[in-house]
Amino acid sequence: MTEVSGKTVLVTGGASGIGLGIARTFAAAGAKVAIADIDAARAQEAARELGVVGVALDVGDHAAWPGAIATVEKALGPIDILVNSAGIGSGNRPIVEMEDGWMRRLFEINLFGSITGMKLLGPAMAARGAGHIVNVASMAAVSHVTNQSDYAGAKAALAMMSECFMHEMRGTGVEITVVCPGRVATRLRESTELVMGARRKPSTAVAPKVLLSGDQVGVMVLEAVRANRLWCFTHHENRERVERRWRAMSDAFDAIPPV
Repeated sequence: MTEVSGKTVLVTGGASGIGLGIARTFAAAGAKVAIADIDAARAQEAARELGVVGVALDVGDHAAWPGAIATVEKALGPIDILVNSAGIGSGNRPIVEMEDGWMRRLFEINLFGSITGMKLLGPAMAARGAGHIVNVASMAAVSHVTNQSDYAGAKAALAMMSECFMHEMRGTGVEITVVCPGRVATRLRESTELVMGARRKPSTAVAPKVLLSGDQVGVMVLEAVRANRLWCFTHHENRERVERRWRAMSDAFDAIPPV
């Protein structure tokens, strides 16, 4: 069990949406929280609202991480829990129409930003014998989404790397949780346009049956962390999509000819 009260928690992308919901929930549970966000003004505004620490951080900028970590640890002490929630949305285009520059920038933020945090903070947590890393992926990591292969690809890689990291950290006291939210009320469109400019096509995704708030997801993440669960899903309505994929994989194994 991972207890959060009194622990130092760094939440990237913490100024809005799921990140802000997680930050608010963990702060209410007694954690010492720091919010990091590429939008420095919004980070400070959210930090003032919650009474926590705010810091500017573009997670896709590897060189910016050490300074942000140092600022947080000077104010709150060693980081016990890292929540990699920062991310941007898809360009909503088929693969053949995606710009290379867009894809690379999206992967820098949605995948390599989390990897940087894991690499920088994971060993320090292991040296202290305890820690927890939360990587916010997506349902797009485990079931296909049409015209969002840029986003889905990065999130799928993050989910698998999280699972591998769990095994690599076994016995060190460092736990990991990968969150796969369904549709949540966020500022993902605004954040994407802030970082990338208005170069996205409108999404054609079907409206969800249940649109959760960031705070509702924050409660689910807190419970998953406390229970040291690897997976955290948010919407029952997505179960059938995942099960269809599992069945297709199982059928493919059944199709292997006998040796």
